[in-house]
Amino acid sequence: MVDMSASDGGISLLMAAEKSASEEIARARAERGEKMKLAKAEAEADIGSYKTEQENVFQLKGASDDNTGDAVKLKSETDKEIAAMKGDFAKNRDKVLEMMVNTCSDVTIVVPEARKRGN
Repeated sequence: MVDMSASDGGISLLMAAEKSASEEIARARAERGEKMKLAKAEAEADIGSYKTEQENVFQLKGASDDNTGDAVKLKSETDKEIAAMKGDFAKNRDKVLEMMVNTCSDVTIVVPEARKRGN
């Protein structure tokens, strides 16, 4: 009977240690969750301030570009390039259509030698 009480004491000790370990793990997980929430909040705050800063830089740059006339120059150049592309399209349209029709209707039928001998 002495052995039984000693083993019961050992089991009780193991169960207490397991309970303590489980509580410690639960505390660590809770602390980790809180740290993650805090880190996320700090990151969102940093992202927000960076975004605001970059928007201000963009607005200032946009305002200075409008004053120098670069936007007008860029639009003029773009319009010229678009007009040139439209002209090229109109000039080459008929040639391209003719080439496509000729390519699609030029079909060469090749009968394999095995088929020729089979008939």
